Amino acid sequence: MLTATFCGANKTVTGSMHHFQYSDASGKFNFIVDAGMFQTGEDKNLFDVNSGLIYDPKDLDCVILTHAHLDHCGRLPYLVKNGFDGIVYSTPATMALATIVMMDSAKINSSKKNWRSFYKDDVAAVDMTHSEDTELSQFDIIASTNFLIKGDRRVGLYSKEEVDKALTLFQTKKYRQKFKIHPNLEIEFFDAGHILGSSYLIITELSTGRKIALSGDMGNINKPIIEDPFISHNQDGLTHIYTETTYGDNEHSNESSKSQLQEVVTNTIKKRGKVLIPTFALERTQEVIYYIVELMRQGKIPKTRIYLDSPMASKVTVSFQDYPNLYDKEMRDKVNNDLNPFSYDWLHIIGSSQESKTLNYEKGSCIIIAGSGMMTGGRILKHLRFHAPNKNNAILITGYQAVGTTGREIQEGSRVVEIDNELVQINAKVETIKGLSAHADKNMLKKWIENLLPRSVFSNKSKLEIILVHGQESSSQSFGRVLKKAFNNDNISSYIPSFGESRVLWE
Repeated sequence: MLTATFCGANKTVTGSMHHFQYSDASGKFNFIVDAGMFQTGEDKNLFDVNSGLIYDPKDLDCVILTHAHLDHCGRLPYLVKNGFDGIVYSTPATMALATIVMMDSAKINSSKKNWRSFYKDDVAAVDMTHSEDTELSQFDIIASTNFLIKGDRRVGLYSKEEVDKALTLFQTKKYRQKFKIHPNLEIEFFDAGHILGSSYLIITELSTGRKIALSGDMGNINKPIIEDPFISHNQDGLTHIYTETTYGDNEHSNESSKSQLQEVVTNTIKKRGKVLIPTFALERTQEVIYYIVELMRQGKIPKTRIYLDSPMASKVTVSFQDYPNLYDKEMRDKVNNDLNPFSYDWLHIIGSSQESKTLNYEKGSCIIIAGSGMMTGGRILKHLRFHAPNKNNAILITGYQAVGTTGREIQEGSRVVEIDNELVQINAKVETIKGLSAHADKNMLKKWIENLLPRSVFSNKSKLEIILVHGQESSSQSFGRVLKKAFNNDNISSYIPSFGESRVLWE
């Protein structure tokens, strides 16, 4: 028997945590897929929903991580703090990047009392493009849960020590390397194409051949640096698919991100201005660097100094270079021909805060890439204070800006914003780059699912349920309608679970 309990990312975009209890003649085996942080909510409940657990971590036998974004790995140290000491399975790159993300999270957790910082700060790299009112109402529901375990706000979620202990529990597995988590349960990771090391997985019950697929976060196609999502075909025995639905109601724009970037940078440099790019540390920073360097090498934008001024993003960028086997062909060719964008002569990685301050007095044009992505903390604030008042400069927004953030104010046209208790004039040109999402849109998600489908559902020999998670309820509902129309098959159904709900998947 396999029983699922839904512990996160249900009718919301963040907090991925899927609990399973497998029972056979040998007893009960408990595991979760992902241990993510909730990153939206209000101050009054954000700590509560992250510290509240509806199961006891001491009962877990293992944790499986799909990738290193905070909303998928951020609560792992909290599980360790509360007694988990089993095995953590992930790909090698996920372990490396999760180390950076969890350490940064522990630092923020120990230094800030305002839990809304997890929503806004450098670790918050989640695509959210829908109404936040419905998202917040779901958090009110979750916060009212009768949790089995609750945290103490006075001591925070976890510290560096819990991160260190969590890291001793990892066992890494490569893509397509089958491994057992239980004598009768086998796991296989496949490249999800979302960020470096990201995976979706298939769980197989060896005695029956029954299978479950879980998407983690599926990637977008034609992203730079990493491979497109691997498409697996005809998974006979498949009974359930867990799929993210972040963009279950959207198609990505065909507008060229590179063309927008080229136009903004070229026009700013012509005015001897500076381009400020607030960006998230993991994946988005590396993608932006890739495009800028490529445009410079192609002669499409003038060569100018590029400064990466984010300690976390710098660590991630260095870590990216440890996994060239995960690059796509274009990136591998660049590396093999000494054209690695992360080793570009015009790219300078800023170390100390003192070195960062020297950029205030940089003469002439330059590009400054700094966190945080929503302009609510980090070194970007200092650069905004010094450079946003200059009409010759530009602020280039590359990701979602949440309501209530400085980034959202600037994006919506505010000419004056408050930064560090100081009013700052925004005279710089403000532009938003589209098309950089790391998430699959509804068409890519549908393609992934239709290729997984077992042949038996088309011959009335089996049924399959698609469980819609990691999306606002409206997005999940919309994607459910997309699937119903696409497959038009009574043997294929979809379901949107609620937080805390349990259901039997296999009898």
